[in-house]
Amino acid sequence: MIKAVIFDLDDTLCPEIEYVKSGFREIAKSYNDSTLYEKLYSLFLTDRNNVYQRAGFSEDECKRCIEIYREHKPDITLSEDAEKTLLCLKKQGKKLGLITDGRPHGQWNKIYALGLDKIMDYIVVTDELGGIEFRKPNPRAYELMKEKFGVEYSEMVYVGDNLSKDFTAPKKLGMSYCYYHNTNGLYAVQENEVLDIKKINKLSEVINL
Repeated sequence: MIKAVIFDLDDTLCPEIEYVKSGFREIAKSYNDSTLYEKLYSLFLTDRNNVYQRAGFSEDECKRCIEIYREHKPDITLSEDAEKTLLCLKKQGKKLGLITDGRPHGQWNKIYALGLDKIMDYIVVTDELGGIEFRKPNPRAYELMKEKFGVEYSEMVYVGDNLSKDFTAPKKLGMSYCYYHNTNGLYAVQENEVLDIKKINKLSEVINL
């Protein structure tokens, strides 16, 4: 029986593209330039690399844009599907966990903006465990979830969207896991045939697994 459900954050519970848009809006606001948002977003959609340089900013201005983007409090919300799923699982008595990679300050800003600090029973931002080497597929975050919840690995399920790193540790540890096939994910890849991973197209499908 599954007692704990662990989620990824970016492009699983929250579309990463919405965070990107939020950051660009904050930059445009800081420059008091209503056209800058559309310019940055258009450049990003064309090529995600060197967006600020391609926008014509100087080196110092690029640094300023990066700082604004990383430090801003994002204007993002949980999707109806994600909120419904989390609240339903909580009502069922499941323990809810979150494992996310990335710069801690930025990830916690997302977590607070989404209200996940009030919903999740335990949150691990992997970089806080000792650096980027603790990012997925490092198993330490999953081990901490097991210890925190006092359950067996076989009683945990992990839900994520990244085939290259999300499921390596759960598979080795003997956890259940399912792949959230997010076709609108910012870093979505064309997956090959996946034979040993349960695939879902809506987060609410987790409820009936």
